[in-house]
Amino acid sequence: MKKMIAKFLCDKAVLDNREPKYQKSVDVELNAVQSTDNQEDQDFNKYTPSGNLTMFVDNPKAVGFFQTGKKYYLEFTPAPPEAGDEITVTSHGEHVHSGRVDRILDGRVYFKDGMLVSWTDSIEWDYVRHESGDIILPVVGDDIRVFFGKVEQYNGVVTKLSGNLIYLVSDKYGNVPFADLSKDNVTWLYKK
Repeated sequence: MKKMIAKFLCDKAVLDNREPKYQKSVDVELNAVQSTDNQEDQDFNKYTPSGNLTMFVDNPKAVGFFQTGKKYYLEFTPAPPEAGDEITVTSHGEHVHSGRVDRILDGRVYFKDGMLVSWTDSIEWDYVRHESGDIILPVVGDDIRVFFGKVEQYNGVVTKLSGNLIYLVSDKYGNVPFADLSKDNVTWLYKK
C-alpha cells in the first residue's frame, strides 16, 4: 500500500491568544468521521472507526484553512528512507535490493554495500527501523574503525561477517583482524 486516506471532522479550530507571538496561530482538533447517512462517511468509518489528531499550527497562511465543523481528508504516505534505515526495495512486487541506507541524494538511494537505487513511483520501501540502543552491524565493504574502550584497535574495510564477528581486510603480514561487536567494551564508527 503506497498511501492511506482517512476522513476527519474538525471539532475545534481556535485562534491561540496565549502570547502575542502566537496571534497568527491556531489550535486544531480533528476526529475520524462517524457513521452518518452519508455513504462516503460510512465507508471511511468502517476502516477508520476512531482517530484523533491534535495540532498547533503556527503558520499565518494556514490559520483560516481549518474550520470547525468542516471535514478533511488526511493522506498518509511513507516518508522516503533515511541514512541508517534497513530497508527492502521492491518494484512491481519484485525484490530489487535489501540493505542499510548510506545516504539519499537527488532522488537516489545509496546503500552501504555500494548499491544505488533511483526513487520512482514503482519503488516501495519496507522499513525495519533500528531503535536507539540497537546495534546496527556493518556490512561487507564498509570502511570502519573499531575501538576497544577508547583505544582504536583496527580500521579498514569489512571483508566478512559471521554473527557479531566482523573481519577486516588483512594487514601487510596477512593477519586478519576481527572484532566481536556484541561485547560491551567494543564500539565502531564509519570512517568519513
